[in-house]
Amino acid sequence: MRQSGYSRAFQADNLAAGICILVSSVLLVRVWNMPTMSGLLPIAMLVGIIVLSLALIGRNFFASASQSSQTSVFVSPRRFCFAALSVIFYILAVNYIGFYTSTTIMVPAVAWVFGYRQPLGLALATLLFVGGIGIIFQGIMNRDFPTEFFLN
Repeated sequence: MRQSGYSRAFQADNLAAGICILVSSVLLVRVWNMPTMSGLLPIAMLVGIIVLSLALIGRNFFASASQSSQTSVFVSPRRFCFAALSVIFYILAVNYIGFYTSTTIMVPAVAWVFGYRQPLGLALATLLFVGGIGIIFQGIMNRDFPTEFFLN
């Protein structure tokens, strides 16, 4: 049974998916006229985000009322603020200390915050993630990231 005043449209999942669709659409307009090879990855990623967000909204609307989530949008405002500040910190860190250094700090830090506490697993995940990005973008695609602070 539905709670009074409860709307499926305003579930946290639907709000997040709507924001993803909105932001991806704005960015898609900006990258649409890029050269073919430069724009291929961003266009594919943005279209993928839009399609997956639409699928999430569709799943939520077609789910039975007993299956749908009836939690509030912000279960913990402190956690939300922490996550938002972490993203801002990461963006600033990439700019000022470099991509590889900031990513090497953030990957295990985020995993630690989410409860993963095995040092070997943290080190391996960080190595694979940062190394994989380095191989793909610098090795294969010849794209440089912001220079590390200690290499300036």
